[in-house]
Amino acid sequence: MTTQKKILTGGLIILMTIFLYFWYAIYTWDSMGECGMDTGPVYGQKINIEINKIIIDEYLTIPGGQFGISNTNNRKLSTDTIPPILVKLDNKRNLIWAVKLDSESSGIPLYEMDNIKLLDDKYGKRITFFNSSYSEPGTIYLTDEFEFDYLCLKAF
Repeated sequence: MTTQKKILTGGLIILMTIFLYFWYAIYTWDSMGECGMDTGPVYGQKINIEINKIIIDEYLTIPGGQFGISNTNNRKLSTDTIPPILVKLDNKRNLIWAVKLDSESSGIPLYEMDNIKLLDDKYGKRITFFNSSYSEPGTIYLTDEFEFDYLCLKAF
């Protein structure tokens, strides 16, 4: 085999490998689950709490009430081992439900949240944030009725 044929064969093998890699990535994209390439879904833990026993760090206004997020920063009362708690409140600030955003099953820590925003656009209702514990963004997906659905965390 001549040198030119070896180079062409090697180049063809490399091109086929790249093509197959991208074909496989596109083909399997839909089978990755709700979070795609992100880590999750994390379904959280429904918990019973008294709203006056926790400190809400961030409020987000929704139709018919608010979301409150507790334990979003590392103040002295909150160590870096307490995951955030998402609560849904009615207009009178009565607790409807609370979910502990425990991401331990995903392998990515979530103890500090920053830059929290409520979005409602063509991609659905969701809360985006920056996971300061891992220095990557995350997303809390909501149903059309503003109920907690699941949490996805970026792994890279």
